[in-house]
Amino acid sequence: MRLPLCALGLLSFFALAADAAENLETLQTRPGVEQSFLHVQAERSRATLVLFAGGPGALRLKKDAKGITMAWGDSDFLVRTRVEFVRAGFSVATLDAPSDQQTERGMLGGFRAGAAHCQDVEAVVGWLRKRNAGPVWLVGTSRGTESVANCAGRLGRGIDGLILSSPITRPNLSGPHVTTLDLGKILVPSLIVVHEADECEHAPASGGHLIMSKLTQSPRKELKVVRGGERPRTKPCQGLSAHGFLGVESQVIDAIANFIRVAPRV
Repeated sequence: MRLPLCALGLLSFFALAADAAENLETLQTRPGVEQSFLHVQAERSRATLVLFAGGPGALRLKKDAKGITMAWGDSDFLVRTRVEFVRAGFSVATLDAPSDQQTERGMLGGFRAGAAHCQDVEAVVGWLRKRNAGPVWLVGTSRGTESVANCAGRLGRGIDGLILSSPITRPNLSGPHVTTLDLGKILVPSLIVVHEADECEHAPASGGHLIMSKLTQSPRKELKVVRGGERPRTKPCQGLSAHGFLGVESQVIDAIANFIRVAPRV
């Protein structure tokens, strides 16, 4: 019987140990700056997913004699479900904030929308391509969609596709919202996933339609609206709520897997 996905935040390292080895990798991406990420190589991988957590994005990953630790992000939708993406046949790279963005605010305040962030991401994508022959997709949730939309536009066909889940489409003080970015520069297949009952004021389900209208150069685009799930356990803009697809995680993972399977190679 499958474990409830909402429990995976605490169990993910143990579950991954049974499925595949999760390694902490660190690259030097800019002068004096390192970018760390958790990497799992799936057997017979269909694609590699680069996962961008929401909020500040600073997982503060460390490795010591006891193993890998994470200081923040256990309840984030993508972080807690990375086990399930591996089980669905994807290799996964879960990004931390770079070493120069490791305060409590992490990448909030506009870093996600800048060029330096995408230089870090491009280095990770290059490292992954040396180890995997398949496509590489960027996948973001909540504030992580700012990272994905920005870097997809800057990297062009250097990536193979993108997923925006619970995208930020209304302004707040944490950074630009996705619809202020130049989405017309995105040249790859794009899937937007929203929850009909998302109560986060910065990420209404209706924002998905606005993003769709601005993806003018994407060769294939789709909006997936998810319904149902469990009662929220956190505030509306946090992960254990409709904003984080609590109780319907498997629907979202299936939608992502199916979209990647039929998406054209660019």
